[in-house]
Amino acid sequence: MHSPEPDARGEFPSSLAALDQRTVAVQLTVSGAEKTLLGRGHYERDEELGNLLRIEFPPEVDCEFLIVEDRWQGRIAPGQSLACDFLIRLDKQ
Repeated sequence: MHSPEPDARGEFPSSLAALDQRTVAVQLTVSGAEKTLLGRGHYERDEELGNLLRIEFPPEVDCEFLIVEDRWQGRIAPGQSLACDFLIRLDKQ
C-alpha cells in the first residue's frame, strides 16, 4: 500500500481514501476538555452522502464519526505521537 507524503507543514493531503483500514486518532473538545479517540478508518461510498470516511471506535466508546469527503475541509496530520497512523483535529483547524 502506498502511503501519502506529508506537505511542508507535516500534514497530509485531505484525501480520505488514504485513511482506509488505517488507525486514526480524532481529537475534539467535549464540555471544555480535549478528548482523543482512537479508531479505524473505513473509506466507503454512501448512496446519499457520496464518498465518506467512517471512523469506528471500540465498543466502549459507543460512537462513530462520518466525514463526508465533498464537505471535508480539514487537515490530516501524522499520528505517530498517538501510536496511530493519522490524526484528525475536529476543532483546531
